[in-house]
Amino acid sequence: MERLPKMYGPISQLINTLLVVAIWCAQPSRTTGSDTIYDFKALSIDHKLIPLTKYKGLVCIIVNLQSLYTKYADRGLRILAFPCNQFGSQEPGTDEKIKSRILKKYNVTFDLFAKIDVNGTNEDPLYTFLKSKPFQPFFIK
Repeated sequence: MERLPKMYGPISQLINTLLVVAIWCAQPSRTTGSDTIYDFKALSIDHKLIPLTKYKGLVCIIVNLQSLYTKYADRGLRILAFPCNQFGSQEPGTDEKIKSRILKKYNVTFDLFAKIDVNGTNEDPLYTFLKSKPFQPFFIK
């Protein structure tokens, strides 16, 4: 398997934290009543409601990994980035400020969504759903 490039900084800390959360949080704090990820809609960083059915049939990673997206987008990989400020204050700004900073600093071309909570009383229903499912890794050939 090909080794992935190392990333540094607050975005990589966020990515690592979200991956740990996804792996370690097998039990949700509440149920969503949804059967698949395609039952959800998410607010884009531009505040447009995006149905996740848009990504049906594609390989999706819900984190911020521009280098993987650049390398594998033509093979069907889609990355859905959800900023979160719950882990060391990596994303303290508004959606507009986050978008401006991320686009300027990292030149991302994948889909950015509005900042959400992934834990607690304001936990986004999509993350409740994701945490309720067993971890199922996949590998890119």
